[in-house]
Amino acid sequence: MSIERQIEIGQIQYLLRNSFTSRLTVMAWTVVLGWLYTANIQHLNQTPATLVFSWLAMMWGWVGLSYMISRRYSRHPITTENLIAWRRTMISLYALNSLLWCVPLTFIWGDKDLVTQVFTLLIFTTLTISQTVQQSPHFRTFVGALMPVALAFAFFFLMKETAFQKALGVLCFVYAVWLLSVGHRLNKYVSNMLKRNEEVEAAQAESREAHRAALILKQEAENASRTKSNFMAMMSHELRTPLNAILGFSEIIQHQIFGPHNDKYSEYAADIHSSGSHLLQLINEILDIQRVEAGKREYQPQLFSVGELLNECIALEQFNAQSADVELHLKLRGIIHITADHLSIKQVVLNLMSNAIRHTQPGGSLTLSARLNANTNTVALIVEDTGCGMNMQVVDKIFEPFVKGDGNAYQSTTGRSGLGLYITKQLVAAHHGEIEVESQVGKGTTITITLPVTCTLDQSIDLSGAARFEETPLVAPQSIAK
Repeated sequence: MSIERQIEIGQIQYLLRNSFTSRLTVMAWTVVLGWLYTANIQHLNQTPATLVFSWLAMMWGWVGLSYMISRRYSRHPITTENLIAWRRTMISLYALNSLLWCVPLTFIWGDKDLVTQVFTLLIFTTLTISQTVQQSPHFRTFVGALMPVALAFAFFFLMKETAFQKALGVLCFVYAVWLLSVGHRLNKYVSNMLKRNEEVEAAQAESREAHRAALILKQEAENASRTKSNFMAMMSHELRTPLNAILGFSEIIQHQIFGPHNDKYSEYAADIHSSGSHLLQLINEILDIQRVEAGKREYQPQLFSVGELLNECIALEQFNAQSADVELHLKLRGIIHITADHLSIKQVVLNLMSNAIRHTQPGGSLTLSARLNANTNTVALIVEDTGCGMNMQVVDKIFEPFVKGDGNAYQSTTGRSGLGLYITKQLVAAHHGEIEVESQVGKGTTITITLPVTCTLDQSIDLSGAARFEETPLVAPQSIAK
């Protein structure tokens, strides 16, 4: 259905829904005029009673016809198929009303009675203005309601002999044209309003449909998430159990627990143990990601010393650094405390250190440092290495899953999964922190983790205790040789 037909249907429906107002207006006019013309009032007692009561009967008959049409509308709504029939019905109904009004307006005119003439013109003006207001929403019906009485009154005056009355006839034409202009503007306003309503209803229908589609997609996503969670929980048990057996038996063979054997077997057992360890670490990282993304990782905020945390991380990575011939350094300026999840921040630093050691050539160095910014109430943890560095295209992707610092998404000489930095980013985001990376090819990489001094990890977690600061003299950088 075209928008024009929808608008016209809405216009006719508006007239039918408000037809009671038109019927009430007609009944009020007929009662008042009938009383005036039969009450023996001076200047208004010239109309025969027979004509008055006949006109009253015709007007009340029109009221009954209007009521029957409105009842028919309630039983048979307007559609595209019956629109033309309804249009003709409305035009005919109000054109008949206009013709019936011609009876009293032409018969009560008194050629020599100025009071009667003024009263007649007043009735004509009030009638046409009320028709303009009531029927203008449907312009064709408005024209059918206005033109009969306006043309009849105009020709009535033009047929008179005096120049004044002929001038009144011309003014009636001009007045009718002006009312048509006013009615057209009103109709255009109503049409625009109905058009906007149709557009709003269409937009609301599209919005409701999109909302239903979004709910369906959300339900599907939740089902998929539950399926993934169930799968990961099952795989956690089903994969770790045989992997632990593989690692245990490979260690027995590698260390020759039950007696000596061929050195080739020890080499194969070492490869089996290395591959199993790598696979177990990959499974643990995937499960860790699943817990972080699902919001099921448990955080326990506590107040701890940043310096102690960094010393613990250096102690844990010292063996790997010695094996890679990388020197570790720790630089601290004062004693810094932070309220956060100790295990998560420790995992973040260890992931960054492990990644830096793997990409630093023998003879290089790795420096850990921490800096307090009292203005922003944040702590910066800095991991700086003298490794191979990265170009900016790789820097933009290293925190994505399965992406590694050498730029290859799935193969790397380091044999790592590419999930460590992704987990790091998720943990930092959970602490409302930020990660900044500065790197140059061949000169090294600097990664800065900025964390609030007091981290609100979850709305359901109530952080107890505020951060405490202790002003201490500067301490000399600590250095841990390989």
